[in-house]
Amino acid sequence: MKNLTIHIASVAPMTFYHDEPLRLPALEILCHRGSAQKFISKGDSTIFESVGMRGISYARQRLMGEENHPEEINSGYWYCADPVYLKADRDQVILSHPTSIGIQQSEAGALISAFNQLFRDDGIQLWCSASANAGPERWYLRSEQPLQLTTTPLDYVEGRGIREFMPQGESAQRWRQVIAEVEMLFYTDPVNQQRAQDGAPTVSSLWLWGEQIEKRSSQHEWELLVGDHALLKGASTLQNIPLLDSTISFKELLEYSNSGLIVIDELLQLQRRGAHHEVPALLQQLERRLFEPALKALRSGELRKLTIQPANGSIYRTRRSNMMRFWRRAKQLWPAIGS
Repeated sequence: MKNLTIHIASVAPMTFYHDEPLRLPALEILCHRGSAQKFISKGDSTIFESVGMRGISYARQRLMGEENHPEEINSGYWYCADPVYLKADRDQVILSHPTSIGIQQSEAGALISAFNQLFRDDGIQLWCSASANAGPERWYLRSEQPLQLTTTPLDYVEGRGIREFMPQGESAQRWRQVIAEVEMLFYTDPVNQQRAQDGAPTVSSLWLWGEQIEKRSSQHEWELLVGDHALLKGASTLQNIPLLDSTISFKELLEYSNSGLIVIDELLQLQRRGAHHEVPALLQQLERRLFEPALKALRSGELRKLTIQPANGSIYRTRRSNMMRFWRRAKQLWPAIGS
């Protein structure tokens, strides 16, 4: 393989996720021998920027990547309508990512059924794939008519106040009415009543988004995609690009294609679950499985160029010739707190 890009999906740099200095020698050399540019990852939205297909919305591409497609996928207008927990904090309402709710499939099914019963005559319907690669927290809204709305991706809103990010446009007033009814419906539903009694976060509302359409061709002509993210699977289906799962060995990867993209979203999932203590072990595993073989491949010439985004606020592009920059000392990418 001549060119390889490794994207570690995240919603925040990892500086504050551990108390001890974390050393990853191979990754540090790969990054500091190359050229760096500022790069802030916005989770799933950033992945879409890399693999989005021209003329296809985020919602439809993600939906195409689900293992269980709805029969009416090619009819109507589809949006992401993810279940969220809203928490009052002084003078604002903070949105928590659906993953943090820990909703079960039976609970999702009951809430979706209640929604569809209430709005059965309004031309809108909720749907959940219930597939292994999606989880019960990934919901979609199908509308018989297009909603004239401009929305904000979930990644940009999680952990923040929602006021300035509410949908805008001709259909905004109607959507606010729908959401008001949904929030009352969900508040009184037995699923949320039981969750509240158990001290678990409730499904407060829906966050509508994903109508954004990729208006240009992908900036990369990928010949191979590696990963388990639904957007990759959607891109593979829509663009007929070979897709391999993350268990492929680096040796096999080098033999497979000319230009490839690896998306690692395990960190993103750990961040959203609050499992910060598991981050160092994940990175050490990636060091052995990816970064050490990549460094060796660059030095040997099997790999000509490596682009890597390690979730530290920068993106690094390293060529084989950069390996001669011995005077560039490798530094810690995520110093310990206070260092």
